[in-house]
Amino acid sequence: MRNWLTLTVAILTATTLCHALDQHTLYDGSDPDAWAAIPADGVRQTLTTEQQPDGETALRVDFSFEAGAGYAVSQLKLPQPINLPENFALTFDLRGDTPPNTLEVKLLDPSGENVWWVNRRNHTFTKAWTNVRLKRRHFVFAWGPAGGEQLHDQLGALEIVVTASSGGQGTIWIDNVQLQPIPPAVTGPLQLAVRCEQSENDLYRTTTLVAQPDAINLRTQPGDHSTIMMDLGDLREFAGILLGWSTDRYPQAYTLETSTDGNTWTQLAAVTQGIGGPDGHLAPEHEARYLRINTTRTHDSQGLTLESLQLLPVDAPSPANAIIQSAAAAAPRGTFPMTTENRQVFWNVVGLPDRDEEALISEHGSLEVHKGGFTLEPLLRVNDNVLTWADAAHTQHLAPGPVPISSVTRTHDKLSLTITPLPRVIDNNQVILTRYRITNTSDTPQAVTLGLAIRPLQVLPPWQNLNIDGGHSPIHRVRHAHDDHGLIVNDNAPVIAINPPDALTVGSFIDGQPTDWLRHDIESETDETHDTHGLASGLMAFDHQLEPGASADVIVATPLGDSLVPAISKLRRLDFDQQYEQAIDEWEERLGPRIFAVDHPSAAPMLDSLRAQLGYILINKDGDRIQPGSRTYERSWIRDGALTGTALVNLGQAASVARYLDWYADYQYDNGKIPCVVDHRGADPVDEHDSTGQFIYLAKLLLDHTGDTEFARRHDQHVRKAVDYLEALRNQRLTEPYLGTAYEGLVPESISHEGYSAKPMHAYWDNTFVVRGFADAAAIAQRLGETENAQRYAQLADAHRQAMVRSVEMAATEHGIDYIPGCVELGDFDPPSTAVAISVGDLRHHLPADLMNRTFDKYWEGFITRLTDERDWFDYTPYELRVMSTMVRLGHRERAHTMYQWLARDQHPANWLHWAEIAYRDDRAPRFIGDMPHTWVGAGFINATRAMFVAEDETRGQLRLGLGIRSTWLDGQGVRVTDAPTRYGSISYQLRRVGDTAHLHITGDASPPNGIILYLPGPSGSQAITTTIPQSPASLTIDLTP
Repeated sequence: MRNWLTLTVAILTATTLCHALDQHTLYDGSDPDAWAAIPADGVRQTLTTEQQPDGETALRVDFSFEAGAGYAVSQLKLPQPINLPENFALTFDLRGDTPPNTLEVKLLDPSGENVWWVNRRNHTFTKAWTNVRLKRRHFVFAWGPAGGEQLHDQLGALEIVVTASSGGQGTIWIDNVQLQPIPPAVTGPLQLAVRCEQSENDLYRTTTLVAQPDAINLRTQPGDHSTIMMDLGDLREFAGILLGWSTDRYPQAYTLETSTDGNTWTQLAAVTQGIGGPDGHLAPEHEARYLRINTTRTHDSQGLTLESLQLLPVDAPSPANAIIQSAAAAAPRGTFPMTTENRQVFWNVVGLPDRDEEALISEHGSLEVHKGGFTLEPLLRVNDNVLTWADAAHTQHLAPGPVPISSVTRTHDKLSLTITPLPRVIDNNQVILTRYRITNTSDTPQAVTLGLAIRPLQVLPPWQNLNIDGGHSPIHRVRHAHDDHGLIVNDNAPVIAINPPDALTVGSFIDGQPTDWLRHDIESETDETHDTHGLASGLMAFDHQLEPGASADVIVATPLGDSLVPAISKLRRLDFDQQYEQAIDEWEERLGPRIFAVDHPSAAPMLDSLRAQLGYILINKDGDRIQPGSRTYERSWIRDGALTGTALVNLGQAASVARYLDWYADYQYDNGKIPCVVDHRGADPVDEHDSTGQFIYLAKLLLDHTGDTEFARRHDQHVRKAVDYLEALRNQRLTEPYLGTAYEGLVPESISHEGYSAKPMHAYWDNTFVVRGFADAAAIAQRLGETENAQRYAQLADAHRQAMVRSVEMAATEHGIDYIPGCVELGDFDPPSTAVAISVGDLRHHLPADLMNRTFDKYWEGFITRLTDERDWFDYTPYELRVMSTMVRLGHRERAHTMYQWLARDQHPANWLHWAEIAYRDDRAPRFIGDMPHTWVGAGFINATRAMFVAEDETRGQLRLGLGIRSTWLDGQGVRVTDAPTRYGSISYQLRRVGDTAHLHITGDASPPNGIILYLPGPSGSQAITTTIPQSPASLTIDLTP
């Protein structure tokens, strides 16, 4: 055993495993068979027992992430469940010889289905033994049907997991796993006993009082030296301390110490430049009963007033975020960003197409310089008043086109400030040039100072905590650039002004905030600052004298990723307006010509949104990798790639989708499985049975649109292996005991499109793409002249389609429902998923018509009650735009438009024309919303809008025009579609009204086997007028009279 173990621990043996609440030795290093290795696909893992230098044995875990991503689970097998104490500490000894990877410690209940975990991302393992100590409060719900409940009372299994972040290979050693009961944590209100001692001029004064922490109001006599001792009453756990000093009687120099017994003291902080107000001191995982403050200098030697004390809760997910939020609550509004008020702030992505790095801009104009990075927040000072986001009205804009170049305008009483971040490539380096344009909107001259605050915060809020932690962005050091043209953050992130600032200030958290420095015109005495807890800040100040109506520009440059900022001499030669216009031209070329145009102004928001989504998709796309976001979802899912790829192909961007499929194909497993997601670590091994069919679907889509049989032949082996894998999956449900049940012939359960993460299910989403995969593989084989494979694949498609339809009917009967369920087991109502079976799966003519129609009628009934506020609702996901696409295809033209108009209300802010993944009724609630823009949502909107103008009916071999065109759109020049790509070739048409007739002119090479069908809006909302056009080109006139 390690040398820090006590005798009490050493004498315990495995025989103490029982239902009592005594201390348990779960593992003592002697028996490797106590553990089971559970590696993911593509991961090699072995477990052995190895003698250590101290003569004791420990579990040795060797692992290799051979596929890049994955996990290596070491599961401790318990002979029987253990009752968990009311409070406990799980401890174990750990060392490792491995690159940084994620360490997960999981507690499973006896069912094995519910999991609570501690997840330490990018954990640095040490070669020396470390004792890991985890308390009950550290474990949070991970997944399972319990759905977020508190940790259950019984432990069924323990898992220690290494999950790839850096990847590679390595070894960890585990020993001495203990479960120790500990006293319940002391909670509840504090009752402080406070004693103050002063010594000035050989006079000693002692003040003693009992106080509430939010109203101490301890006031000392004038003088510099005092000692304040506080007894918390019990041993308390906390993550930090916030001292609330008076703003006119405060210590400028003091130390803060803590003690558990009143005898041995630990210094927590030393302050040398206090400025009054709230002083925050971080102390993660700290425990103390006594606090002591020793002051050696007060402001003007006037003594001090301690108004309040706040202990930060030890269970705060991020102590740094907690202390910032606490300081914000005690400071004037606007001192910190709005997220510190626990209010949602929206943002937009700033970047270039196909590049790896993106910045963010908030709706208030703060710029997050890179993923996880600090922010630049603009401030204004006029007549000693500091103006912040809290004093302004804000409007947001996209550059004309629209193209995805964002700006924010702050409007104050007599000033406006427009912030425009412009990403550019200069000398092969990605740089953001941000222009701050100050305009005097008054009729008198004004002296204005622009302050650019460098803050240890992301634009991404703290509650954005999936795959990335929002909020705090550590700044440990800020220093002047060598020529004083700006500041350098953490030694590697320059913020450079083209014209030098008039003042530079740097400071730690305890030195105050940039708003204070700007208000009081404070410049730091040194050129750099350090903050152990990563809470340093900086300020660049620019003075301007503005005549009425005049403007002044400040331009700063920040790098993206590993890029460098060009020399000042190079930056000064750049003309921002010229760069801006050039950027718009480059975007217009990359986006390509508009395919859809409508003369009537009511269509403009929809078509502008469509073009904006295309731009956002290209920004979120990193190289060849299609990704739905630039922060939370900066990974490449094949399901996102399939549907986003569809949107790109439909808008003339097939070449980039082909490169995506080429890239993704390299990650196919040897058994034919296509991974659900790939990121910088490699392929994720989690089974999602939709992914393999989606790969085949995308290959067939590209073949249809491009006719490139060489591309199809290059992927022929990938498709063959994928089909074999899918066939093997469905064969698992063609055996007893599945025959004759709703599971027969389906693929096995999976978490599907993460809709069943709590517990894998037999999802119809999965089976939709299995049908699609088999059918598309048959079509590809036919095009390549592989007749035998084509016949076999077509038979598989027919068999699986029949199995799925039969299963849907049986599940509906078993659950007593009249709609298509999302999965067999639950009979759940999931219209956005079911919609894909129609819009992408091409199953409209195969699914039971009564169940299908009722599914979307039922959805519509619920939608109307939400739209009219007849029922309360909490949240929804704009994935419902998929339902809009299906409404179009089912002939519900006006339903689709009503849906768009309502869903567009949740484009926040409106002028940026994008959606997040989740929308809430209370849109300012501090809740997770996914990425902004979330371009899998955006792709769904593109596909729905495109279907209004042109859509394929593959089962019937027809091209359908005008399914979503409104009657008013036919006015003037009407509707114009130019070179719209389809599976049957390119099509162009113009449709307009002349009196009581509609004139249609079609050109292009589209040649669907069974013709083109035009669906005109009927008079007064009546059923559509349909006309069949056998071929293109064609011109015809249609009578619109009732």
